[in-house]
Amino acid sequence: YTVRGKGSDYFKINKDTGLLTTATYIDRELFSEYDLTVTVADQEHLEWYCQVRVVIDIEDVNDNEPIFDVNQSAVSVREDAPINSIITKVDAQDLDLGLNSLL
Repeated sequence: YTVRGKGSDYFKINKDTGLLTTATYIDRELFSEYDLTVTVADQEHLEWYCQVRVVIDIEDVNDNEPIFDVNQSAVSVREDAPINSIITKVDAQDLDLGLNSLL
């Protein structure tokens, strides 16, 4: 058995059983999908082989903390500003998806 394709080094295959497993930590924010080709060949006749395409979709987990768009913000406000005066707006984001990205 062999595994080929972009990101195939993130996976390993047991040459006796064909069991495909992760070989290292996977991060959905780096790659959300892996499109691999698994090949198996006859030990006596290497020209006898077959291939199968394996597409792996990586599900998101809540593994990113929110971050502000800027590191710091300096603003001024008058000391006689009325109550509820808008001072500034800060924005943050979370690289996770769906419900995991809610702030």
